[in-house]
Amino acid sequence: MSYVASLGAIQLGVSFGGLRGLFLLPGRARTRALGVLLVCAGIASFFLAPLWNPGPWGSVAGGRVVIGAGGQPVPWGRAALYDLPQARNINDTNGGMSGNTQALWFAVGAISAIVTTCTLGSIVNRGLRSPAPPSVGMEALKHTTFLSALGPSIQCWRRTWRDEFRGLSALAWLTFLKSPRKGGS
Repeated sequence: MSYVASLGAIQLGVSFGGLRGLFLLPGRARTRALGVLLVCAGIASFFLAPLWNPGPWGSVAGGRVVIGAGGQPVPWGRAALYDLPQARNINDTNGGMSGNTQALWFAVGAISAIVTTCTLGSIVNRGLRSPAPPSVGMEALKHTTFLSALGPSIQCWRRTWRDEFRGLSALAWLTFLKSPRKGGS
């Protein structure tokens, strides 16, 4: 669910940002439609999975008894539509997934979606060429693919990183930390 929904959210973001080098489908409207479809499919697959996947939906410890709507035992199998709220709220001590595990799998899914977007976007848009001199950073993805923009961006970073870090002395950081903030207390 997190992979599919994250892939859709990324496609929505790149379509609104005009980053054509990361589009998985040609055209802004198609990319937005794909993004909406993937986000909806990911969320639906997560919340509606008990309807088509057999499992211990709401099972009690030590048995294959499933507790359905109203606390009544339901045999092992697919949840009914009226059992769906009970089936989705499984405590981790009763076979559900713990919060730490959920966070780990969400991160894996989101990172995989980023890698997929960069890889497939570079393959699908390999003919995309910039009419102007190549830019660096996110701006380059408006006119070229991720893999094409990666080399110039790394070269630019290698040339400028020392200059950027020279201005960040300990005294500058202390001055920044002690300065009063606007708009807050």
